[in-house]
Amino acid sequence: MGANDFALVPQLAGGGLKVLDPEWQARIAAARTHWSTSVFLGAVLALAITVVSARRIYVARPSGRAWVFIVGVWFAIWPIFILFINYLTPPFGVHEMRFVRDRSSFNPAWRLGVVLAGLFSAAFLLAIALSFLRRSVATHPVEKDVQWLRDEQQTMRTLLSISVVWLVNGVIGVGLLHRMGSAVARADARSAMDALGASTTIFQGAFFSALLAAVFAPVELAIRDAAAGAGRLNGAEDTEAWLEKTGFGGSVSKALLKILAVFAPLLAGVLQNLAKL
Repeated sequence: MGANDFALVPQLAGGGLKVLDPEWQARIAAARTHWSTSVFLGAVLALAITVVSARRIYVARPSGRAWVFIVGVWFAIWPIFILFINYLTPPFGVHEMRFVRDRSSFNPAWRLGVVLAGLFSAAFLLAIALSFLRRSVATHPVEKDVQWLRDEQQTMRTLLSISVVWLVNGVIGVGLLHRMGSAVARADARSAMDALGASTTIFQGAFFSALLAAVFAPVELAIRDAAAGAGRLNGAEDTEAWLEKTGFGGSVSKALLKILAVFAPLLAGVLQNLAKL
């Protein structure tokens, strides 16, 4: 059974579509509007991540070869995703996009390619920026004045905050993309389409949560270790108390907030399907 087996309206001989149900038009229009809104918000957040990450990379003063690698990979990502989106999408996703295109005259394929190119290009710069930040923290001579470390921590937290909102929006966008397929399906087939979309959305959320933990946890630990070294240099007898006093501590409330931030994309995927957004 393919995606076209879920078709709501028949294809006419002349290639047009016979719209039988005004409710169908409203569903697909709403799905397109919601997905487009999610894409716009994601683009704004990706731009913010790109700017903050590029600034941090510039501050790190990488070598000429590093610059060539960074710029080359960033530019290569765009044509790869835009031109070969059908090869980078799971088979059901490809059939689903063609299904939506054939039934609604709206082709999400190339738009999805642009979205994914923006997502991965921003994620690439984010990973590079955090790697430079971690190296700076690990190699910077320990000093009594930890203001430089606070600045690095603030940069990391800014990137984390934007990334969490960005990835949560990305998970919602994945769900809304599948809603377009469900919107053009027959009434008796929508539950199956929704189930497939729900499983994909939750998997995407779990992947994004794991990605957040893998990218930000090493930087957080490096900053804490550097702050502990500064505390010992300042003659602190109780390192944990000194860390808490200077803002580098790991209280229960702070730990819970970090855990919530990491699991936010996964929770977004679960809650979106429960709430039928």
